[in-house]
Amino acid sequence: MSDKTTVVSATVQGVKLHNEEQWKTWFGQIKGVAERNGVWHLVDPSLPVEDVKKKILSMPEDDVDIPSNDATKEQMENWEKCQKLYNARFQKWSPQNRGLNAVEKHISDCVDSTVVDQLNDMGFGTTIEKLIYLKERFGRIGGREIEIYYRWNRMKLTPPMRGVDVLNWTVEWDNTRREAIAAGVDMAQGAILDFLTAVQAVLPTWWSRNMAEYAVSGLWKTAKIETVLADFRTQYRELKPTVIPKGASNAAFATMASLQGQPTATPRGQYGSTKKVVKTGNIESQTKWMACFPKSGGKNKANTEYGPKVGKVD
Repeated sequence: MSDKTTVVSATVQGVKLHNEEQWKTWFGQIKGVAERNGVWHLVDPSLPVEDVKKKILSMPEDDVDIPSNDATKEQMENWEKCQKLYNARFQKWSPQNRGLNAVEKHISDCVDSTVVDQLNDMGFGTTIEKLIYLKERFGRIGGREIEIYYRWNRMKLTPPMRGVDVLNWTVEWDNTRREAIAAGVDMAQGAILDFLTAVQAVLPTWWSRNMAEYAVSGLWKTAKIETVLADFRTQYRELKPTVIPKGASNAAFATMASLQGQPTATPRGQYGSTKKVVKTGNIESQTKWMACFPKSGGKNKANTEYGPKVGKVD
């Protein structure tokens, strides 16, 4: 089979996956694409991810310079040996890479564009990780619960983007939280701490006061998130415009922090945490805050956990 034929086989017209009812048909199609290209053992979602990753070859590097005309016999022999090794590695890597690209193209072409965007946002590094997520979401009873789980884990610590209505964002944040609870997502770490993390740079003084009140004292374990949301909205209406202007510089936050009596720390990212630590009292209380508040760690770990086990896999 030629290279052209191999790749074309991945783009054959098929089901555009976007719900659970389509899963069996779609899964059969992509399994066929992978088997025709000899890479099913590298994308089968029933296999352990770490074992599969060890079998995926990296592109070989041809980093040995061509000898000059006055090269010695030993240099020429060394170059020829390196070239043979490179060619042997390339012959193994090339068909595997071509096959994986064919499967990736089928996912891109035959999965709903919204789902493809979500896959890209989650940053999966291998094709098998994408198929595991798709199987968790569409290939079992409770696929919607899986989707809610991932959506909540992306949103819960993420601050509002520039140009959005912050008050509407708080409503969307709370609605997603409620959906996650209904889907059985564990809220053991507390939605209050998640919300405080997300709005830290929006109202720095309000954040500092509430972080001390809820995190240091442990009140977050018993308090109601509805109370925190209502208080935030009230304070925001008094201190902020309804919409954060598009193109507003980070200096705007420094100015607002100054108006609220906060040190004008330099923001990191769009609404990331400041470089200066906001003091909440004495050293002991700061230590308690650091111990109570769970670290976010950047990209959420749901990417490798594949969500809660809901329902039965077909």
